[in-house]
Amino acid sequence: MSPAQFGPKRRLVRHLQDFWRRLRAGWARRRIERDTQAELHALDGRALRDLGLDRCQIPSLAAAAARFGPGRLHDNRTLATRSTRSAKA
Repeated sequence: MSPAQFGPKRRLVRHLQDFWRRLRAGWARRRIERDTQAELHALDGRALRDLGLDRCQIPSLAAAAARFGPGRLHDNRTLATRSTRSAKA
């Protein structure tokens, strides 16, 4: 086989590798989201209030945790803005 014939095969292999990498990353994000939701739902109302959270915020927090990855749940600016708003109310 000539080197020119390997080009399409290499591209196909690269596309398949990219597909599997994106698929595994999606599974990992979904696992983080599911675990975060389970942990937050396990907290009672008082613990959530102590954290400044409402039960209706759990899905969006879990999605943010999955987006940012493990150990990076938030950026400080966003939390500061929310806590300032809730303190004024």
